[in-house]
Formats: sequence, C-alpha cells, structure tokens
Amino acid sequence: MTHLKIDRSFVSPLDDPRRADGLVHTIIEIGRALGLTTVAEGIETPTQLRRLRELGCGLGQGYLFARPLESDAIADLVARRTGPSSHARSRRAARQRTVRTKESARAGPCRAPRESGGRL
Repeated sequence: MTHLKIDRSFVSPLDDPRRADGLVHTIIEIGRALGLTTVAEGIETPTQLRRLRELGCGLGQGYLFARPLESDAIADLVARRTGPSSHARSRRAARQRTVRTKESARAGPCRAPRESGGRL
C-alpha cells in the first residue's frame, strides 16, 4: 500500500468555513506517519483545493481538475498542460494502458487499479 485516499464525503464540507477540518487533517497526518502519499478525492471547488493545500495534502483528484475522460483525451489534456514534447509519450502510454486493460479483462474478472490524482 502506497496511498491513503481521503473520501469525497470528507472533502465536500471543506467549502464551509464553519465546519471543522480536523478529521481531514488527522487523515493527512496518519498518512504522513505511515509514509503514505495522501490523495484527496472529489475536489470540486477552489476553496476545497486551498484548504487541502493548507492542511498539507499533496495530491488530489476531482472535477476541479477534469471530468472523467477516455485515455486519448487524457493524453491530449496532459500534452496541453505539459507541452508538445510529452504529447507523443502521453498518447503512447494511454494506448498501452488500454491494451493492458483489455488483456486483463480476458484473463478474468478483476478490478483495475485507479490512477492516483494530480498534484495539488
């Protein structure tokens, strides 16, 4: 195990300044103590992002960054954000992930691992 995810149900209340963020802070500290990377799920607003950064969360995923995308669309998004030199590598990597997923599906039912989130 390398990652500790913070469920979106804990991230959503971060929009309300009157709500305590102690539980999220505690989850981040537990992850740090165990040497795990903490990933916040369901980040939808700049306020949630700001508060997670203040609490020390380094990774996140959610609609604030992008809607769910197909592998080719992910490669295009990465290329736009990182520059044209990485575009070909991104598309190639996305195709390889798609091929591996199809091969895994033929091998029998399994649950594909989800990618970790984007850097906060």
